[in-house]
Amino acid sequence: MAHYLMYPDIYGEKLAFVTEDDLWLYDGNLKRITEGIGIVRYPRFVLDGKSIIFSVFKSMGREDIKPQGDLYIFNINENSIKRLTYFGSRNIKPITSYSGKIYFSSSHSSPLNYYQELYKMSPDGSEIERLGYGNANYIGFGNNFILLGRNIGDPASWKRYRGGTAGQLWLSKDGKTFERILSNLKGNIGSPMIFENNICFISDHEGIGRIYCYDGKDIKKITENVEYYARNANSDGKKIIFQMAGDLYIFDNKLKKLDINVYGSKRGLEDRYIDIGERIEHYSLDEKGESILFTARGKYYKMGTFEGPVIISDDIRLIKGKFLRDGKYIGIQNKNGNESIVIIDSGKIIKKFEGDYGLIYHIWPSPDGKKAAFSNGRQELFILDMENSKINKIDKANVEPIEDLDFSPDSKWVAYSIGINNTRKKIRIRNIETNEYSDIEGTYRIDFSPSFDPLGRYLYFISISSYKAIMDPESPSLTFPNYSKIYLVTLKNSIKSPFVDNLDQEQKEFGIDLDNISQRVVPVPLMEGRYSSLSSVKEGFIYFSMPLNINEENVGEIHYYNIENKKDEIIVERANDYSISLNKTKILYRYRNMYRIIDYSQKQEMKSMNPGKESGIIDLNRIKAWVNPGKEFRQMLYEAWMMMRENYWRDNGIQWDRIFKKYEILLEKISTRAELSDVIWELQGELGTSHSYEYLGDYFNSPLESRGYLGAELEFNNGYRIKKIYKGRLDEKSPLLLPGTDIKENDLIVEINGVELDKNNPPGKLLTNLPSDVVSIKIRRDDKDLIFNVKTVGDESSIIYRDWVEKNKNYVHEKTNGKVGYIHIPDMMEFGFSEFHKNFLEEIEKDALIVDVRYNRGGYVSPFLLEKLNRKIIGYDNPRHGLKIEYPPYSPKGPLICITNELAGSDGDIFSHSFKLMKIGKLIGKRTWGGVIGINPRRRLLDGSVVTQPEYAFWFKDVGFGVENYGTDPDIEIDIAPHDYLSGKDTQLDKAIEMVMKELEQFHRELPP
Repeated sequence: MAHYLMYPDIYGEKLAFVTEDDLWLYDGNLKRITEGIGIVRYPRFVLDGKSIIFSVFKSMGREDIKPQGDLYIFNINENSIKRLTYFGSRNIKPITSYSGKIYFSSSHSSPLNYYQELYKMSPDGSEIERLGYGNANYIGFGNNFILLGRNIGDPASWKRYRGGTAGQLWLSKDGKTFERILSNLKGNIGSPMIFENNICFISDHEGIGRIYCYDGKDIKKITENVEYYARNANSDGKKIIFQMAGDLYIFDNKLKKLDINVYGSKRGLEDRYIDIGERIEHYSLDEKGESILFTARGKYYKMGTFEGPVIISDDIRLIKGKFLRDGKYIGIQNKNGNESIVIIDSGKIIKKFEGDYGLIYHIWPSPDGKKAAFSNGRQELFILDMENSKINKIDKANVEPIEDLDFSPDSKWVAYSIGINNTRKKIRIRNIETNEYSDIEGTYRIDFSPSFDPLGRYLYFISISSYKAIMDPESPSLTFPNYSKIYLVTLKNSIKSPFVDNLDQEQKEFGIDLDNISQRVVPVPLMEGRYSSLSSVKEGFIYFSMPLNINEENVGEIHYYNIENKKDEIIVERANDYSISLNKTKILYRYRNMYRIIDYSQKQEMKSMNPGKESGIIDLNRIKAWVNPGKEFRQMLYEAWMMMRENYWRDNGIQWDRIFKKYEILLEKISTRAELSDVIWELQGELGTSHSYEYLGDYFNSPLESRGYLGAELEFNNGYRIKKIYKGRLDEKSPLLLPGTDIKENDLIVEINGVELDKNNPPGKLLTNLPSDVVSIKIRRDDKDLIFNVKTVGDESSIIYRDWVEKNKNYVHEKTNGKVGYIHIPDMMEFGFSEFHKNFLEEIEKDALIVDVRYNRGGYVSPFLLEKLNRKIIGYDNPRHGLKIEYPPYSPKGPLICITNELAGSDGDIFSHSFKLMKIGKLIGKRTWGGVIGINPRRRLLDGSVVTQPEYAFWFKDVGFGVENYGTDPDIEIDIAPHDYLSGKDTQLDKAIEMVMKELEQFHRELPP
């Protein structure tokens, strides 16, 4: 039985590798070393081949908890496993052993994104020491040299990558001064290793990832592979081992494929039952709200609301099922790279409507059950006539897929929100029999969520047309936090406004007067808000309202507005979303993993938390959901490929079928979700494009673990000495600095919660599963013991980051005598925007600014930041008392310098390039990542995985599409060499200070007399 073999290492006649997520050893006999302790990666023989050190990752696939990695060691002779670290590091990788020490890379104490450093430790996990070389994730020891690797990754995941973050090699003869080598190699370096005292590595500078060796003068090609990339190569100095397409190969003067008969049971492919609560994608109510249709894990589950059997539609992969009037249900099926509309009765597909429709994102059945509308990723809208099996395209949006639609009560009209341009969506009303239509004009920007009044009088909709500004309390800007209003339009010229005259009664014969319709738009007398998901009912409408102050993501209120008495009432105080029954009398809402059904017309207190009619809570335990991982893996690979085929930004001659078949044949080897992930990454990497990601999903054997942290760097020295306390600022500082806690750097921590610390009980071990807990810390200072109670933090990354930023800021202030300000922007999302805002307002009074976007991981807010930095002072408000006020306010007073580096990417690339292009100031540092093709993942795979497709290619007027897969060059290139880190120098920041001070000397600012 073929297995997917990964991460090999070799020592003499011994082989280590990973399959089925476990560590295996071959030393003449094959042994499975681990079983189910987590996702095993990167095994390395250490200590003269007597042990194997490896990474174990847990909490994979969880959105709320970052992946947690730590190191373990297997003693071959003793047949025992010991855990070495308790970091919970997103990135941690063993490398080698040398002179009795184990070397590894980790991001556990990094203040920045993607930043890893090198460490060494004793084989028992004690005496952990940071090497001080800065950003690096490989070290090797030759006969007379030390080799460092930076940004070393797997070239197969982004094939033919040529951006600024390509792998680098640095060479040193003494470990103190380093020189970069092979900098002119036009490829991405991976898997560095020392083989016969030569430097070997994987590179794709000739178009595919092969193994090469460098003797100090010439580069020699070792492998001749032409179809798949060589990956994860390692060497014991005499032989090279690597993986390719799930098989292992050894180079020993000649290349041979290893024939290893793995006896693994592939237990990861066995059918198993799962908890469906966290995996529900969609839900629908039938005519009277007596049955529910759940879409989960690629299947439909039909069940009575509170009793009866659960009917399972066992056909992967089914999407967004909805009830029809007759109790059947309609939905989308993805199969073998195509999508179709299916009708299901009693769990069986009874009718299928096929065609070339690409990705079908939304479907809406008509009230009479005879028709359905559906939209796709090609931004088209179709009407399906189920009785005659006809499908007609009726419209096409200019931007984004159509996602809001409603049928009229007589099923002859549809109203939908359609993208007109990049700033405008309108409500379009169309007669699907005559094809006549009209747009509702007169609103300002985005109109959505149309819903026909069941009595035929009105069409309700939501509009982002409320522009009542609120002043920002700090900076001279305003915002529109409550951006939406609810409107109705009368469908006939004869129907009066319900807010002026008596309500019109139900229309005996439904009809719509399209002429003059835009003049019949009436605002509903509700305050502006943050509204969505409007559904009409007989007496008014239901809608979802998101309050400004929210403590939980996507948690809002469900409101009912009665148009007869003009009363608005909150009927559900905490909900994530809802669905309404076909007769519009019941609503089913979700809050976290709880589903509850209620009448829409009034608030109903939850008298019990037990599922049943009294509480309205649906008992999800009635659903006995089972999955077949093998079928799921095949389906997910197909769907990931199809989404790329449909959404990738261009299609000039890409051999989509060939790419898929190349990786489809690997499915017979894989047996775990992690192995599937590896295949998807490599498949998507074929496009050689940024933002081709795959993450999350159902990693079956990844147990959850949490940690408490102290916000300090500790080192073992006859105890755990506090080497550094991260001082941070305000609430972002070490808990060891809280008032009344007399703990200092160089103190020795000897006990935690009464347990003595030693090599077998490091602090991380004793703080496991104690996030945000009060713990007792005993410290020793000058032979005196002191005990303090401190409250741990569940994540210290923000504390470490704040400490780093404040250190840089203070350094700039000191070196410039307070003349220059410093701002670091960690990303271009909400966090980065907040960081910029608070530091910009603090530093703007300086004569000049240094803007630091190193390690910026991208996002979307770069234009807002560039707009503020590009302000120019053209005048002043000159008061009688006090300081002059610049106009425009909060404009930079003098020159600006931007620092960037190879780990600034995506919108960090865009910001860096725009800073130059807009001539805001000089850009210094290193060439950036080079990934600027944007994404908008609209659908997950059936197990919750996210796969992204590069969909929005970015073009600049000076370089066209040239930033992608290259990056942007700084005006002045300057690196921080490993020896600079060793000496504590930030050469990029120093250069920025030097440049800005020179510019400041020549800068003249005109001031009023």
